[in-house]
Amino acid sequence: MSKHLPIFIPQTADELTAQWLTEAVRSSGLSGEARVTDFATGPPGAGVGFSGVTLKVELTWDRHEPGAPAVVLLKVPSDNPGNRGLVEAEGGYDREFDFYERFSGDLPIAVP
Repeated sequence: MSKHLPIFIPQTADELTAQWLTEAVRSSGLSGEARVTDFATGPPGAGVGFSGVTLKVELTWDRHEPGAPAVVLLKVPSDNPGNRGLVEAEGGYDREFDFYERFSGDLPIAVP
């Protein structure tokens, strides 16, 4: 499984595109030729935490491909400037990214 995300990483749900989702899922090794043609977002549960927002993203593919997920979770930084500033000042987003970079291969779930 590749651990390289597309260079651009959405900072808000509004920046999310079908093309970015296609590239992100392909980079994880979960799809090859299929591409995302549409998507819908919503909260997976509570949805909002101190450091960010987690969204459930339901994917529509242009074709069936074994292993291509129907749903992914997207985490974006907090849209609250105070919360975001505190997390950035403490390096929280960088530490979380580093965790996934270092340990995603050891996790029993797919992590793009």
